[in-house]
Amino acid sequence: MARFNEWVLDKDVQISQVKMFIAQQSSIGTKYLNRYYVWESSGSSGIPGFFIQDSRAMAIYDALEWGRLSLSDFIRLRINPIAMNKRIAFIGVLDGHFASAVSFMRCRMPPVNSNNPMRAFSISLPIDQLVQHLNAFKPDIIATYPSMAVELASQAVLGRLHITPSDLLLGGETLGDESRLAIQNAFACQIQNQYGASEFLPMAWECDFEHLHFNSDWLILEPVDRNYRLIKDGEVPFTTLITNLANYVQPIYRYDIGDQIIFNSEPCSCGSSFPRITVIGRKDDVIHILDKKGNYVTLLPLSLTTIIEQSGIYDFQIHHHPPNKLTIQFVKKQSNSTSKIQKIISQLINYLGSIGLAHVHLEIEMVSILNGGRSGKAKRIFHKEKNGKINSKS
Repeated sequence: MARFNEWVLDKDVQISQVKMFIAQQSSIGTKYLNRYYVWESSGSSGIPGFFIQDSRAMAIYDALEWGRLSLSDFIRLRINPIAMNKRIAFIGVLDGHFASAVSFMRCRMPPVNSNNPMRAFSISLPIDQLVQHLNAFKPDIIATYPSMAVELASQAVLGRLHITPSDLLLGGETLGDESRLAIQNAFACQIQNQYGASEFLPMAWECDFEHLHFNSDWLILEPVDRNYRLIKDGEVPFTTLITNLANYVQPIYRYDIGDQIIFNSEPCSCGSSFPRITVIGRKDDVIHILDKKGNYVTLLPLSLTTIIEQSGIYDFQIHHHPPNKLTIQFVKKQSNSTSKIQKIISQLINYLGSIGLAHVHLEIEMVSILNGGRSGKAKRIFHKEKNGKINSKS
């Protein structure tokens, strides 16, 4: 990012103007300079990234999203452009130019009102409000994160959520076997699991046998060790390098994506010739806290981390100490000023109060270094048992 203006090939694109564009929430899903879509990364490596997408790259991303579907999936997900007979709900972070939000907003058709078949809902909404909105909207298709899908499944089992979606489009987080089972048991729907990143949005799709196949015709993935040397299939890499063959305005060549991606050379039963991969990304713990009525309230990772990131701090970790204590660790440095941290705490207190958790105790710790994770994207949220040990379960 320090050499952004040298990196981007269109010299009309300047980092200062991009930051001004990103700062405007009203511009999410619109074109920068009337010709480029822009999205930002979460900054989990310490610095947020800005990625410029030209019309050619966006057309390729769209083609990959639809072209890799099986015939039955394509027919089921097809949207009738005249009758618009599919109601689609996106549940995610809406107050940032993240790839998923930008992609959804650019496709949403006017008018943006209660009759629009494509509706976006904030992941930060109190779950009771979100359930009410979804019950009224009755979506056929839901696009969201696995952690939110699990929470929706829980609300359905409790008899609060009354929807019958045909498909759940999941991405942005690791989908575990237990989570998949819980979602399928609650909704009896088709799960479309995908893997993508800011560097290349539709990196991999899931076949009928629940295996991820990456789009090797439009991107190159290289699993490497600590010295950036290629490793063998089946081995766990230190990180993975990505080369985007679709983006001509901001070339991404052997870019360290920070995720560990394991290659499987065995042929897939689905018959696809595209390589199989297993992704080991950052998987933050989901926090459950009892409210004053004795009911568990779920704190999704993205709801907490987004509040902190919006203040310009990206190097932090949150530790949950049951029953109702959260310790937030910030790295000691000049940019993490006392006033900025106080503002974050105030916003967190307001958010927790809005979802019935005003009694949660927040504690601040300034540390020299954060606990590292196995991949380049350090884990940000930890659940601790009462004895102080980190719980491996999410």
